Amino acid sequence: MIKMSHPFFRSSSQFALFLLLFGSRVHAASERPRLVSGSYTGGLIRKAVSRAAARHLAPPFSDPKFILSDVTFEYKRRFVRYSGDISGRYLSAAAFLFSPHPFRSVPALGEILAGIEKAQKPDGHFGVEQDLASEVNQSRDMPLVWGNGRLLVGLLDIYHVSDRKDALPSARRLGDYFLATEKFYGRKENFSRVGGAYSSGFATCYFSLIEGLQLLGREPGGEKHRRLAERIGKLLREGPDFKGFHAHGRLTAYRGLLLSGAEDDLKFVLDRWKRIVNEGYVTPNGAVGEVFRTRPARDEGCAEADWLRLNLMLFRRTGKVDFLDAAENVILNEIFATRFPNGGFGHHKFLYETPENGSETKSESESPPVGFRA
Repeated sequence: MIKMSHPFFRSSSQFALFLLLFGSRVHAASERPRLVSGSYTGGLIRKAVSRAAARHLAPPFSDPKFILSDVTFEYKRRFVRYSGDISGRYLSAAAFLFSPHPFRSVPALGEILAGIEKAQKPDGHFGVEQDLASEVNQSRDMPLVWGNGRLLVGLLDIYHVSDRKDALPSARRLGDYFLATEKFYGRKENFSRVGGAYSSGFATCYFSLIEGLQLLGREPGGEKHRRLAERIGKLLREGPDFKGFHAHGRLTAYRGLLLSGAEDDLKFVLDRWKRIVNEGYVTPNGAVGEVFRTRPARDEGCAEADWLRLNLMLFRRTGKVDFLDAAENVILNEIFATRFPNGGFGHHKFLYETPENGSETKSESESPPVGFRA
């Protein structure tokens, strides 16, 4: 039997869950990205969104240099190697929370977008210099791929709700970078050679690109990017199972697959959903672990937001209320349980009444790390 310990909140995850849950739209497979009007109209969810919006405008997020440091490296904050992760999701959050006039509502947004465009490398990527011809390096290249994928989505989100049409050319250059580097990244051997099941491994980071590439594929001239998303999706299906892998990465990839509108992708994701539920990877309060294990050490805000969004997408595609039940469970019994008064969110640790090794369960206090993570 599983039960919650006294909530252990990781302050470093507050920003991520806020951006993922309240700062990203539920993209339908058959239509252009749009806001889901009327989705948050009252009660607990409305209050949570209002607090999240206020948090969005408060320090340190009101400091453009803080947001931009994952592409400029100006501030030495945590996880700057994930270039574009916070900055990209900040764009998505602004697009959602402050539409139809995000640049009026978020004073720093114009400076942030200009800083992102300035930081883009000649080959289209953001972050450190690379030498992919020599090797695909887990420490250098995989965090970069993950963050660049989040930034691709953010650029497209802000493009669609504002008059800043310069975001689209930046997104196209980034998409072209992924096309040019497919010969290095898109290899089956990278599953075993580059990071294995680690959160900074190939199996987590590369397949998160499907979402942004599918969205870019809907733009004029984007057919080549859509086909790349399909090839990456094919590689995902040929790779290792989700068991033991980072939940946030896999769920992000599954959301990307649903954007194709293809029945084969829907069947694949439905099969994975059923297994996640039926094989014990969802806790009684509706959460998934940071890693897909039946006895996870803790949950993770990023994964909970992905699980919520995946269920909403599946309901939209199928009309089956099972997905709404799952979405309601995770938002009411997991996400709301990790709220902070300032509008942020955190993590839980789990305790088990019967440990796997039969020994006594002990709980030790920890000091949460300071930072804002992916």
